[in-house]
Amino acid sequence: MRRRGRFERRHRLPRLHGARLVLTLVCVVLTALSAWSFVLFSKETSSLLTQSAADTWRGESEDRFAQVSVFLPVDGTKTLDDIRTFRQSLENAFVQDSMEAPEGGSLYTDAYSGQTSLSVSSASGSSTVTAVGVGGDFFLFHPLPLRSGNYLTGEDYMADRIVLDEQTAWALFGSSDAAGMEVTINGVTYPVAGVVAREDDRASREALTTEDSQNAKTATALVFMSYEALNNISETPIDCYEIVLPDPVSGYGKKLVSDNFSAGNGAIVQNTDRYSVSRLWTVLTGFGTRVMSKQSVIYPYWENAARMTETYAALYLLLGVLFALMPAVCLVIVLVKLVKREIQRAAYSAAHAIEEKVEENKRKHYVKGGI
Repeated sequence: MRRRGRFERRHRLPRLHGARLVLTLVCVVLTALSAWSFVLFSKETSSLLTQSAADTWRGESEDRFAQVSVFLPVDGTKTLDDIRTFRQSLENAFVQDSMEAPEGGSLYTDAYSGQTSLSVSSASGSSTVTAVGVGGDFFLFHPLPLRSGNYLTGEDYMADRIVLDEQTAWALFGSSDAAGMEVTINGVTYPVAGVVAREDDRASREALTTEDSQNAKTATALVFMSYEALNNISETPIDCYEIVLPDPVSGYGKKLVSDNFSAGNGAIVQNTDRYSVSRLWTVLTGFGTRVMSKQSVIYPYWENAARMTETYAALYLLLGVLFALMPAVCLVIVLVKLVKREIQRAAYSAAHAIEEKVEENKRKHYVKGGI
C-alpha cells in the first residue's frame, strides 16, 4: 500500500503543475485582453473634439465647469429671442447664487446652430451641401482644424462670410487654400472666411456618411455660415444649443439649463459626464432599446458620433471588467495563500522560539539543581 501511495503522488504532482501552468497562461491571456479593452475604451472616450469644450474654457482655472448640450425636437425648436431670454435667466440665476464673472470675462460661453441643405457654386463648379447656421462661440465647441483662413466668431460683423470643409473647397476650387475666394448661394455672393478639415475619427466619419437608394455611400459635404445669414436664405430653426457654465457642485450646471431652457420632448446631455461609469452603465442597461427612436429629435452629426462612441466605450468597459475577473480572483487566492503561509510561518517561528525558551529555562533549572 505504501508503494502504491508513492506511485500516485509521483503522478499527481506533474498533473498539478500542468493545471497550474494552464491556469497561469489563461490568466495572462485574460489580463492582456482586459488591458487591451481598457486601451480601446480610453481611445474611444478621447476621440471626439466636441466633448472637451469645458476643459478648453476652464484653461488654467481650478473652477469646475460643465458642458451641456440641448437637442430640440422638430416641433419644439427655438428662436434667437428664446436664446436671449435664456441668457438673461442665466445671468439672474448667477446673481442669486452669488456667482460673479471675472473682470472683463464671463462665467459661461454658448453656441447655437441649425442646419439645412443648400446648393453652393463657384466659377469652377457646384456642390450640394449641408449648411450649418452657427451662432455664439460655435468653433470653441467644434474646434475643426483650419486648413486656411479663419473661423467665424460671435463678434464677426461680416455675417455674409462662410467656412467650407475640405471636400467642398476641393469640389468648388480644386484646393483647400480657398480663403478669400467667393461662393454663390441663391444668387448671393459670400466670401470664404476659411477652410476646415473635418473630424477624422471613425464615429464622425460614419455620422457624416449618407447612403442612397442603391446603397452607395457618400460623405456629406459641409459649410458653416452665420445663423442669421442662413435663416435669411432659408428659414432654419435652431435645433441645437450648447453651453459651458460653472458647475461648483456636480449637476448644478445641467439643472440650471433644464430649469430655464425647456427642451420639451428633446434631450439634454451633460457632455462632461458622458463617459462616466454611471452614464455608461445606463447605456449598457438600455442596449436593446437604445436604437429605438422615441423622440422627434434629429441629432446633428456630432451628437450621433458621440452616441456611437458611448456605445463602444460601454462595450469595451464591460469587456475589460469581465476579462479581469478571473485574473483578479486568482490574484486574491494567491495573496490569501501567501498571507496564510506567512501567518503560519510566523506562528511556527513564535512557537519554536517559545519552545527554545522553555528548554533554555529547563537547562538553567537543572544546572542550578546540580549545584
